[in-house]
Amino acid sequence: MTKASVRAKGKKLEVLAGKLLGNWWWGQPFPRSHGSGSSIVYCSDGTVIAGDLHVTKDFPFCVECKNQEGWSLDAVFAGTCKKFEKWWDQTQREATESSKIPMLIATRNSFPVYMIMKRWNGGEDWASVVAYYNRVVFEMNGVEFVLVELEDFVKYKTVSRVKEYVLRANVISVNAVTGG
Repeated sequence: MTKASVRAKGKKLEVLAGKLLGNWWWGQPFPRSHGSGSSIVYCSDGTVIAGDLHVTKDFPFCVECKNQEGWSLDAVFAGTCKKFEKWWDQTQREATESSKIPMLIATRNSFPVYMIMKRWNGGEDWASVVAYYNRVVFEMNGVEFVLVELEDFVKYKTVSRVKEYVLRANVISVNAVTGG
């Protein structure tokens, strides 16, 4: 695969994730970040833009998108997928820098698009947020994760329910979530 086609494949997932998450959160797509997550932007209003999507200030997640071959769910669940570890480290680093909850969106050819988050964020169990549809909880390096298809998450989970969890978990500021 050429470098250009690899970038196009990544861009395709970023556009899809931005469309699904943005339409779900505020009724219009989130655009791709400038440089597609290759840099962190510090804004004059004190917000930080990190990850692959340029999200609204009240959106509680820092989203990293990966559309690559050479990984499998079996390897992720077994804790032997080095790509996943690298992706998660990047997602965690950017989320920490932007004071948001890390969310990894990953897929490969002929796979659904998966959303992966730490199971426990601020004491709240995110597996229970996605309890009504197919989800997998797994552990890697002592950290529990929850995996669900992204389309299921945005289809069945209400924004108000997610905001409620974010506020209870106190993982980002109340003003950021409520828009105040």
